Amino acid sequence: MQTPKSFGALLAAGLGFSIVIQAMINMGVAVSLLPVTGMTLPLVSMGGSSLLFISIAIGIILSVSVENSRAMNLAAVKTDAASEGEVIK
Repeated sequence: MQTPKSFGALLAAGLGFSIVIQAMINMGVAVSLLPVTGMTLPLVSMGGSSLLFISIAIGIILSVSVENSRAMNLAAVKTDAASEGEVIK
């Protein structure tokens, strides 16, 4: 993921990594490769705390994505305007 600031990219990568690890552990337990850990399946758990964390994490990842799109569009507009000789603040 390309972002204008590295914090957003690192935040999205860390949250995505935690969701993937949680799913991989659950799959390992399901096929008896790992011992039973009590780790919940992302977005399917019966408890509310895991669902709340996953929902917040997905929201943050989407927010980073939207902010990245806005920054890329603004950079493209500034580049186009600069090539035409206009001044945009």
